[in-house]
Amino acid sequence: MAINARIEADMREAVEAVAKIEDPELVRPALKQLIAGVLERYGLLSQQAAQEWFETLIGYPAIVPAISQTKKSASVIAQSIGPLIEARNLRQASALGARWVGRRVDRNGRDVIHASVEHYKDVYWARVLSPGDNCDFCIILASRGPVYGSSKTAAATADGKRYHENCHCSAVPLKGRWVIDPSNPRGTAWVGDRVAGVDFDELYAKEYKPYWRKNDSIEHVVKRRREALRAAGKQEVRAEVAAGESVGAVSKVKRRRGSKRVDFPLELLPASSPNRKNGVIYAPPEGGWPAGRGTEDEPLWAKRQSELRSETNGEFLSTLEIESLERLEKHDHYVNWIPRPPHVLGVGRKASNDFYWTSNKNIEADLKTTSTKWGTISKHLLKSIVNAKEHHVIKENFILDFQGVEIIPAKVMRYLREWNTSHAADRQIKELWIMWDDGRQLLRIL
Repeated sequence: MAINARIEADMREAVEAVAKIEDPELVRPALKQLIAGVLERYGLLSQQAAQEWFETLIGYPAIVPAISQTKKSASVIAQSIGPLIEARNLRQASALGARWVGRRVDRNGRDVIHASVEHYKDVYWARVLSPGDNCDFCIILASRGPVYGSSKTAAATADGKRYHENCHCSAVPLKGRWVIDPSNPRGTAWVGDRVAGVDFDELYAKEYKPYWRKNDSIEHVVKRRREALRAAGKQEVRAEVAAGESVGAVSKVKRRRGSKRVDFPLELLPASSPNRKNGVIYAPPEGGWPAGRGTEDEPLWAKRQSELRSETNGEFLSTLEIESLERLEKHDHYVNWIPRPPHVLGVGRKASNDFYWTSNKNIEADLKTTSTKWGTISKHLLKSIVNAKEHHVIKENFILDFQGVEIIPAKVMRYLREWNTSHAADRQIKELWIMWDDGRQLLRIL
């Protein structure tokens, strides 16, 4: 059985064990202890596998450092999945815990490779991409080839040791040296071991050199590559939009939902007096552009909205709303967007819920994108509830989307659960859902 499958099985067993504990004060300490045991057990296995691999490939004794931060990592993971266990969402808790344990276990094996390579002058290591899609950051680091591990490339080595969540790149040790070669795209050539199926010179010429400038950090190179690819993508989208059906100044981007075709209008004419301060370059629809729309990226956002399976009823959604619905649909949840009431001069726009949640009893709900600062969260919710009552509208169901947040603080989770006990009867919430970790986690807490 693969090590990841064994981690998943052990985490599932740990979560089920602590879920049976009746005293809530004992759940977190017990969970922390069980996770620490899993981390240490599989951390040692990861180290042993890396040690054997290095010694087989290179022929030198491997350097095995101490297992890193087991107790601290266990505490962080326990804090993150504890609320899921309390909500009896055991499957989600064990899956999330296994993913984070796996990342830290992988780190122990990589640490053996890193320490061993740095110990020998004629050994370097290369970052090798996993099969399938890879992020810009990993592609740039892998395109450098076997440059990591030498004292001469300390800055590059520090970058090479950075791994993001769900990163499956491998640190592959290679024996050899770099020699001057003016015919090579980088001016030097690698003479030594190779990785089967990987052409480091081709990777460098295609993925690194076009985006690198002198004194650039890795972030600069990644950003420049991402911007170049995004610009290329815009051209493709604009070509697709321009090839669509046109009615006067309006083009229609079509999407397919089952066998049903839905038209989404997109104004293609630039504004006669573009608001450069706000970056708006497209003529606004009636009522104006929502946040993030109408800029040079408008064709991309129009396409993303048209690809939603939820009904948006011709409304122009903000970029944050589009991203939230994309994440919600990953959980097979869909909505029917409520058209916004018209803006009345001197009065403003009447309050309304954002949508009918068609996959959740068709309840009316409001969507909020927020940070993990309790003051901000409380302000969003109270403002929505109070303003709605002033317009004789009831807002009692909410989805909070913590965009860019991997872990929600336990204090925030507690405050959210205690909302109805700490607020007056006219400010109660009927259903409160939260979404975080780039949409991977969706949980009802009220």
